[in-house]
Amino acid sequence: MWRAAGGMTSPNLVTTLFHLLGKWEKQQKNLRPFLGVKSGGGANYLVTAGQMWLMIGTILYFSRGFFGMFLPNPETGANMETAQRLGLIDATPTAILVQIVPGININPTAQPTYTPLPTYTPFPTGTPSEAWMRDTPTPAYTPLDPKSVNWVFSYYYPDLVAQMDENPDYAVNCHQANWIYNPQETRVIGCKDTTASELPWSQYIMDDSAFIEYRGGVAVPTYPDHEVSWENALYPALTVLHVSAPEQIAGDYLVVDLCGGCNAYAASHGVMFLDFLAYGLPTGVNFWDPVIIDSVRYP
Repeated sequence: MWRAAGGMTSPNLVTTLFHLLGKWEKQQKNLRPFLGVKSGGGANYLVTAGQMWLMIGTILYFSRGFFGMFLPNPETGANMETAQRLGLIDATPTAILVQIVPGININPTAQPTYTPLPTYTPFPTGTPSEAWMRDTPTPAYTPLDPKSVNWVFSYYYPDLVAQMDENPDYAVNCHQANWIYNPQETRVIGCKDTTASELPWSQYIMDDSAFIEYRGGVAVPTYPDHEVSWENALYPALTVLHVSAPEQIAGDYLVVDLCGGCNAYAASHGVMFLDFLAYGLPTGVNFWDPVIIDSVRYP
């Protein structure tokens, strides 16, 4: 119907507006013949032009939301400069509060400085609980209060030696009498399935113990500066130690072996390792984690 009446279908907005204004002006002249007379023609032109621009301004005003989609977005860094030139945002910077944090260099021209990581110190450190942990001790063959020792966690698994290519003197988790050599007898490849108590270590692995009354087996240290033997051990073989912390490994453990190196830090750090028979570190437990033994049952 629009095209039948002579309407245009061009997408050109300006051309369409002028076409509409021309048809409107022709219609006005037909309705008002006095607009077509020559006298006063200049005034009539001004009135017509004013009406035309009023219509264009009205259309543009109500279409400002549509055209605004093509203007730069002042919230994006890429269009910030253009938005300032168009006057959409204030080019004057706004003062902001900056919190100065010690140790952080906020000067953009200065070279960054770095603080080295702290030197690792084994945990815990402090005064040993007992005098014999500070000095050369005299073994006391009497029941030992487990809380008089600052225990920390350690573990060993003799079969790990089969996976190592290091010097056998430093790679073996069992006594030299139990070493298993390769056919050329040049390297230790394993440990015999026995402990200082003559019990098989393979049956006392933590959480894989063959005996339901024990969560696993442990090796205990001897008094520092003494021969590694049951006579100098802090606890005799087959003693049952009840561990309450860390809670991940809480339970009863049977003393099945000796640990000659578990007293190495007695004098320097005031701690002794408790060597648990385990395949590896239990979940949530690390070396040097404090271990609490609540009670001891002697054989």
